[in-house]
Amino acid sequence: ELKPFVSEIFDKLIILLQKDNLEKGLRENLAITIGRLAMNNADVISLRLDEFFVKWCTEMQESVFKESDEEKKAAAQGMCFAIMQNPAAVAPHLGYLLMMIFRWKNLNSESELLEFFKSFLRELRDKLHQAHLWQAATSPLPPQLKQDVNTFLQ
Repeated sequence: ELKPFVSEIFDKLIILLQKDNLEKGLRENLAITIGRLAMNNADVISLRLDEFFVKWCTEMQESVFKESDEEKKAAAQGMCFAIMQNPAAVAPHLGYLLMMIFRWKNLNSESELLEFFKSFLRELRDKLHQAHLWQAATSPLPPQLKQDVNTFLQ
């Protein structure tokens, strides 16, 4: 059982992810590991989203995504689970998440993952609306990204 060690492992992963002087492949693997850790430990990961979320999104967005890449899919889904437990933490950085999702959407035709992202974004939008954060989170987005979000969520 990993649960007793999650916080300690996570601490080290966050520190390493923040280092820009690491090889790109290592940063990508750190981001994947954090996301996969969130699959079963979203409660722990969600409490610290503000510490690493932008860097995580950047690394995941820059990674090369292939339809067969189950680890990256699991990492993205795990992070979505963590976000749903603490959506206010990512509201100021919503654009990073959306850019990652839409980059993957454009590279990937797998409907299961796209449906997961649609469902996730609808739920996130609803939660941020309820907390009166959606407008503030989406107002700084470029017009094309706003349009893409609206089209995707229809």
